[in-house]
Amino acid sequence: MRLRASAPPAVAIALVIAAVFLPRAEDPARPPHPVPVSRTAFACPAGSSIATGQVIPPASIRAIEIPGGRHVLALEAGDRWRRFKASRTVVVDEVGRGAGAAGFFSRLASTKDGGGLMVGSCPATVDESWFLGLGSGAKHESRLELTNVSDAVAVADVSLWGTEGAISAVGATGVVVQPRTTRSIDVGDLASGEPELAVRVVRRRGAFAVSAFDGSRRVFSGSEAVPSTSAPHRDQIISGLPAKVESRTLVITNTSTATSRVAVEVIGKKGPFSPRGLDAIRAPAGRVTLMDLPGGVGSDGLALHLTSERPIAAVARIGSGKSDYAVAVAARRLDGPAIVPVDLGGGIGRPRLTITAPHSAASVQMTGYDASMKPLRSQTFRIRGETTTTLKISDVSDSERLAYVVVRAKGEIMGAARFTKDELIASIPLEAAPVSVLGPDVQLIN
Repeated sequence: MRLRASAPPAVAIALVIAAVFLPRAEDPARPPHPVPVSRTAFACPAGSSIATGQVIPPASIRAIEIPGGRHVLALEAGDRWRRFKASRTVVVDEVGRGAGAAGFFSRLASTKDGGGLMVGSCPATVDESWFLGLGSGAKHESRLELTNVSDAVAVADVSLWGTEGAISAVGATGVVVQPRTTRSIDVGDLASGEPELAVRVVRRRGAFAVSAFDGSRRVFSGSEAVPSTSAPHRDQIISGLPAKVESRTLVITNTSTATSRVAVEVIGKKGPFSPRGLDAIRAPAGRVTLMDLPGGVGSDGLALHLTSERPIAAVARIGSGKSDYAVAVAARRLDGPAIVPVDLGGGIGRPRLTITAPHSAASVQMTGYDASMKPLRSQTFRIRGETTTTLKISDVSDSERLAYVVVRAKGEIMGAARFTKDELIASIPLEAAPVSVLGPDVQLIN
C-alpha cells in the first residue's frame, strides 16, 4: 500500500499532514478523519519521458536530478501539466495544502528487455512493496530500482518466492541505498534461473521509493513497469483487466506455511459469475502458482474477486498477442481524486479505463483538463453494482488540447487505465492523488 503520510528527513520524502486536531478529553471516541496533505514527494526513473501534474496548483515545486542535484526547471511550474525527458532519476517535491501532486513515466523497452511499452506512476516512499510476475531466467528478467530521496542512508530487505518455494537469497537483506542515489538491482543477482517470482521489499531504515521493471522474450513477450500489488490478504479484488486481450494469467503467491484453496469470482459487464475450474484453485504453501483464465470469462473488461483460506498476494498478467503484456494488480478502492495522464508523448494513445463497482451501484465523474489546468469538459458515468465497465477518455473530451483527466468516485469503485501504442499495451491502477490522509483523533489525558 502506498504510504500517504510520514515524517520527512532533511528533504521531504513523502507526505506531511497539515494539521492535528485535539479534542477535549471528555469527548467520545471518534473515527479517523481526513486531514489535508501539505507536502508530497515522488521519484521518476531515469531514461523515461516524465509527465507531472496536480489536482490544484501547489505553493512550490522542487524537481532535482539525482545524483548531482541539478534543478529540472521544466518540472517546477506549478500552474500546468509538465513533461520532461529524463536521462537521470528525478525527485519531485511539491508543497501545497491538498495539491494532490502525481507523476507518471513512459518508455519503450529495448528489444533485449522485451521491446514493450511501459507506463507507470512515479512512486512515493513506502514501508512495504509487493511485486508479482517478475522473473530471473529463461528469457524473463526483472530489476528493482530503489531511490533514496533523503539525506540519510536507507536500508531495505528483499524477500523472494518462486514456483518451488521461498528463496534464501544472499545479499537480499540489509540492502544499502546511499543518500540521493538510485540503486538498481537485477533480480537474477539475488535468485537466478527463476521463470516466475514474487518479490517483497521492506523498508528497514530511511526512506526510498521502489520501481520494478520486467521484460520477457519467452512464451509471452514484451515489458512492463510492474505496479505494486496489495500485501497478502484472504479477500481481495484484482481490478482493471481490460477488454479484448488474447490471454489472462492469474499469478498467486501463498507465503504461508500451509496450502490454501482459492476461489475466484469474475465481476464482468453483466455481473458476477464463477467460471468452472476457478472455484477451488490449489495454492501450495510458500510458492508462486500460475493459472491461465479460461475462455469462459469472456472478452469484456473485468475484475477478479479472490477469497482464500490463507492470506495470498495476487496479480493478473494480460497478454496482447505475442507483442506485449501488462499487469493488473489488487488495488484499494478509489478514495479521492485520481489523475489519469493523457498527454504522455511518444505516440501513446489515449487510455481506456476499466472500472468496477464491486458491491453497490456507484458513479465516476471524469473531468478533462488542458496543459494550463483549464477544465475542458466533465461527464458522470453510472456503474451498476457488481459490474465492470469500460470507459473511453474520448467520451469525456476529444479535444487535441486534453492533457489529463481527474476521476472522482461516488461510492466504492476501483480500476485501471490501459495505454496502447500500435500493438503494445501498458496498465496503471487508479490511485487517489495525495490530497488528504486519515488522521487519528488525539486526546490529551491529564
